[in-house]
Amino acid sequence: MKNLIIAALTLFSRFSFADDPAVVASVDLQRYAGLWYQVAHFPSFFLNSCDRSTAEYTLRNDGTIGVLNTCYSNNKVNSTIEGVASAPNSNEPTKLQVDFGFFFKGNYWIVELDPNYQWAVVSGPGKSSLFILSRQGPMDSVLLDSIIQKLKTSGFETNKIILDKY
Repeated sequence: MKNLIIAALTLFSRFSFADDPAVVASVDLQRYAGLWYQVAHFPSFFLNSCDRSTAEYTLRNDGTIGVLNTCYSNNKVNSTIEGVASAPNSNEPTKLQVDFGFFFKGNYWIVELDPNYQWAVVSGPGKSSLFILSRQGPMDSVLLDSIIQKLKTSGFETNKIILDKY
């Protein structure tokens, strides 16, 4: 019986983590800080009223990262939300968690990162979320297509991707 329980737990743990995306090995937060344009994303309730969005990251004195997300609709600011990001596990510095307050926390895993920090892909456990970010909006369509193709090869449901309007 004990062996059956261990086998079941082992099998469950493999399946429950099988869809987690791989993350990049490291990130230079000094280079990552600044303004990013969201160019594509998976559907999410907090982006329903947005045509496009930006995220601005600032390094804070306590080692955390300030987050300011801005939603635009009809070329006007529709809403903003501020949060604080940190890595819960120092051994996994590219698996961040953003605390937006009011008991709302989001996973922010950097799964792809341009060597020149010109674009990034962010997801979370189970590949349930996806954001493609760029230092400029809109992103070059050939580059965006190649990123989406790589994500498809990595097991993301790319048919769910929504392109932001610029």
